Amino acid sequence: MTVICGPADRLSEDEAVPLARPVREDVRKRVANWNALSFWPLPNVWIGTSIESDEYCWRADELRGIPAAVRFLSLEPLLGPVPSLELSRIDWVIVGGESGPAHRALDLAWVRDIRDQCVDLRVALLSKQVGGLTPKAGGRLLDGRTWDEYPDTADMVALWPSHEKSPWGDLEALTSPASERLAERPGAACT
Repeated sequence: MTVICGPADRLSEDEAVPLARPVREDVRKRVANWNALSFWPLPNVWIGTSIESDEYCWRADELRGIPAAVRFLSLEPLLGPVPSLELSRIDWVIVGGESGPAHRALDLAWVRDIRDQCVDLRVALLSKQVGGLTPKAGGRLLDGRTWDEYPDTADMVALWPSHEKSPWGDLEALTSPASERLAERPGAACT
């Protein structure tokens, strides 16, 4: 199944906004269809969604309903505080500010709130950029350090019973960290 999200994905949760309700219902139907697949979740599939303001926190609730090896949130560009954001059953959060000539400023207090919740719940956090006129203009520091965490894929156990042959082949190879797979390829580099 291929799902392509376009501009309609950015519709409001507000019932008064045209098409918002049909899009949310479509998302919920897709989640139900994915859950109906007997071979789901694939051990190498990471599923995420974007949330740029509190108005879109409902997307995290929908994401939690989808079985996946890793569930992640992309909070970029973060355009406001997200007090409604619940990070339970989320494995990774990516946060960043907006860049470009018409960028909207990122308030580091919003990022601190997200960071604190990630630390409390042991959710990996990647803080990509503060933003500004250029992506590097504001730097990447939050309270004197960078946050370059990734989900720990080492603890992902094979989702297929060990006594049965997986239809996907070697599950351990599929779930091993990317750095290990790249190290095995000549000329590949990990940063």
